[in-house]
Amino acid sequence: MPVKKNIDPDSIEEFKQTLEVTLASLTDEISADVTTALRPILISNYVKGRVDRFTEGNPAKLKKYIIRVADIYLRNYPQLVKVQIDLDETAWDELFAVIINWSRSYFFRKSFNSHQLDNDFEYTLVSDIALAILKSKFPYDAEFLAWVRVIVQNICLKSMRNFFEITNKQDDIEELDETISRMVGCKNEEDKHIDHESTTALSQAIGKIKEPKRSIIIMRYFDDLSLEEIAIKLNKSISAIYSLHFRALNDLRKILSVKGID
Repeated sequence: MPVKKNIDPDSIEEFKQTLEVTLASLTDEISADVTTALRPILISNYVKGRVDRFTEGNPAKLKKYIIRVADIYLRNYPQLVKVQIDLDETAWDELFAVIINWSRSYFFRKSFNSHQLDNDFEYTLVSDIALAILKSKFPYDAEFLAWVRVIVQNICLKSMRNFFEITNKQDDIEELDETISRMVGCKNEEDKHIDHESTTALSQAIGKIKEPKRSIIIMRYFDDLSLEEIAIKLNKSISAIYSLHFRALNDLRKILSVKGID
């Protein structure tokens, strides 16, 4: 559910007043302790638009919504404590198994084959999902696992889009890698078509990208170091160097394309 944009503060105050009246009418059904716990949850859900989604903007349905949230709170709060506060090992082992199963099923349904992915993809994906579960506020108007499933689906979709965006750029990046190598090493007769203007533009473009990406470009193409050697020199993981190198080339591609150099 999308978050409400620029919600009117007066509307929030009006909701708070309506909420207090409704909560007061539910004292026989909801304990004082639970009411205290629900109050910030319900206000947050209103700001996010979740209350309107369930009540369809009808204040008469607010009581039913509050009872729903109270019921789910009583049943799911112990699980939330284990997951978000205690970081209970057993709870997280079970949750990781669910996350992995659902993410694989999602990709299978989307015909997103695992052979397209590198070895770190699933680990990164599951870690992103776990962090989202840790940081997100559970709204208590949906069951815990239903809420987790939505997070899994959203992050899987985002990961797929990012993967295809990167893949579509890959050919341009690889071509630029070859172009830079030729510009830096143009010492023989067949490379004389590479003019001084292009090499000057390359030098200027390198000067515009930020560290440590600039250093990686210099070490890779001017010092002729492998990415593995650069990782050792900069005391970074090879995966970090791969990422930085890719993004550095992408930065150069954007700068040089403005100058008409591909």
